Amino acid sequence: MVTVKRSDGSKLYKPFISGEGLCSDQSHTLIFGLGDGSAADVQVNYLDGTSSKQNGEFVDTLLTF
Repeated sequence: MVTVKRSDGSKLYKPFISGEGLCSDQSHTLIFGLGDGSAADVQVNYLDGTSSKQNGEFVDTLLTF
C-alpha cells in the first residue's frame, strides 16, 4: 500500500498490484493527483511488514523506492 500525505494534512492511498489480469497495467508507476498542493510524506508498506518513507515537498516528482 502506498500512502501520500498531502501538505494540507489529507492522505491519499493506492494499492500497488503489478501484473493482475488481462489488459492490466504492467508499469511500476503510481500517479497521485495533488491538485494545487504538494506531497509532504510518501510511505510504502510492503507485504512482509516493512516500510519505506520519504519526506519532503514533492510536486511533479518521480520517487523511487
